[in-house]
Amino acid sequence: MASWYDGSEIPAENAELIDGSAEETSGGTIDVAPPFPFSELQLLYEFSATNETYRNLAATENSGVNNPFEVAVPVIEDVTAEGGTDPSDVILQELQLHYDSLATNETYQDQVETKNLGVNNTFDVVVPVIEDVTADSVTDSSDVILHDMLKSPFARLYSSENYTGGFVDYHYETATYQSGCHNLTSLRGNVKSMDTFEKCVRLFKGRNCEGWSQAVYPGSGNSHKVLNSKLRQVISVGPCLPDEFQSATISKSSNVIQVVKNYMDWRNTVPDLVEFLSHDKYWQSDHNNNSLVAYSPKGHLQRSEFLLAHIYKKHLGGSQSFNMEHTGFYKSLDKEAGDVIGYGIPLSLMGPPKENNIFPQTPSGKEQWLQLTSGIRPFLENNTGFVDLGLNFMYANDVTTRPYAFYYWMKFGSTRILYGRVLN
Repeated sequence: MASWYDGSEIPAENAELIDGSAEETSGGTIDVAPPFPFSELQLLYEFSATNETYRNLAATENSGVNNPFEVAVPVIEDVTAEGGTDPSDVILQELQLHYDSLATNETYQDQVETKNLGVNNTFDVVVPVIEDVTADSVTDSSDVILHDMLKSPFARLYSSENYTGGFVDYHYETATYQSGCHNLTSLRGNVKSMDTFEKCVRLFKGRNCEGWSQAVYPGSGNSHKVLNSKLRQVISVGPCLPDEFQSATISKSSNVIQVVKNYMDWRNTVPDLVEFLSHDKYWQSDHNNNSLVAYSPKGHLQRSEFLLAHIYKKHLGGSQSFNMEHTGFYKSLDKEAGDVIGYGIPLSLMGPPKENNIFPQTPSGKEQWLQLTSGIRPFLENNTGFVDLGLNFMYANDVTTRPYAFYYWMKFGSTRILYGRVLN
């Protein structure tokens, strides 16, 4: 029987809509993460978590651990023609954007290195990675500190508050899924506190890094007691977002470093508590077919708040656009100068040209989203199964119809899970 984030069973007739099977077994799930590489980090774990010397050393970068994941994706010049385009041209444009090299984008050339990380040697998923920060590339030491907090996160999760009781270790390199998402087993639903050793780690209410998520890092003030009204249990754990500390600053007092997020800049700041794939919105959604689930709040049908698609190889042919930007519905939506029509599920992945799949989007956000989803096609072309793609839209208030951001979640079979944010 399949189960949702809280561990409750899902009726058999609904299981396929959520994870495509009666019960998924990733094959890589383990009680405790395998031993770390034999290095200084391994030796440090032999010390007590309260040992001050250990804590200082644990924050030191371990050269034996690979660099992790992403930051912002480079912006490509918008290719959408004014006044509408031929539907086939729209699809070709999206496919071209998926595969065009970003090497000529000079704006990001000095900031971002885009790499294709091979998965099981059968396909490529494009993952933007954080470059190593050196004295030559930054002038503020706080940038180096924030950068290191996001690299190769590891943590110790405890069964009781205040870092007591039984524990298991989490490490990015040995997680259940590539890109760091890890399903807990022995402490599933029983985590009460966590030591991140001056790293940034996210806890999730559901398996596979779904549902409500709480960030824990130096300065978050919740590592000794991680549960709250939204995160009532911890089922999985994963890395923080690549832009987790956008608009954040560093506070130093008595050699103690703390991160301070700027919540006055709420559009750019990533909240500590974020929902990536909503259980409640899923069950309130329009389940009109087995491939796309969409949710719009009652009384406000002019905006979409949640999308979940099961994308199979058969969907790679693409959809027609029907010039949705000229419809009365799209014209009625709130927009900012320069906005273009955005598709939550891209047309090239059979995203429907319907009201629940379109929204006003910045050209840079559109190109970023197409780049982030570019790994779906090669995965499906070289593997059996499907890709789950979920979006949770964020709005400034209850009446606006233009999202200021959306949080995404992607699951590539049983091999890789990606999640993050696209600003708008």
